[in-house]
Amino acid sequence: LESTANFFNPELANALRSVNAATVDCAQSSVQRIQKLMGPGHPVLPRALSPAGGTAAGMVPLQKTANALLAELMDAANPYVGGLPPVSESVEDMTSFTMLHAAKLRRALASFNLIVAAEGIAASQALDVGEGSKAASISKQVRDRIRDSGVSMLVDDRPLAPDLEIARDALLDVSSAASEDFGTDRDGFN
Repeated sequence: LESTANFFNPELANALRSVNAATVDCAQSSVQRIQKLMGPGHPVLPRALSPAGGTAAGMVPLQKTANALLAELMDAANPYVGGLPPVSESVEDMTSFTMLHAAKLRRALASFNLIVAAEGIAASQALDVGEGSKAASISKQVRDRIRDSGVSMLVDDRPLAPDLEIARDALLDVSSAASEDFGTDRDGFN
């Protein structure tokens, strides 16, 4: 817990709650895209993005991880409820929980960064296994960044947790470099 001189700051608390809710919306879209890439009815991509086929799990563990991260993110987006008793001899009769909302947003963004990394890994795999699939140049750049960071194409089943962290860090580095062009720092985003 961190202290703040501005105990009651509802404007900032509301802004933090709004950013948290928007993060949930973005994360849900990302998880949906991951699921669509792995769907059994995709016309070009193999089931679970696995070139091995058969009983291989492929990228399904990544899909499950993204869903669990989404659940954590959604939980962090729930606002703190009011109605606590007044403090400081009733001088401060309500609180906006601004610092608590900031801490929740920090946790939510940590989950969001991993969800984006999961989507990046799944999209990279889709580009690698999807013969004849077309992609925008930015998608290819993301794949190249993920591959250059050390996350190789999934051929046989393997634990994906290390890949997820590597991809997250690689994409945060790209985000940090882009942010510098706009005068913001990486710490503002994680």
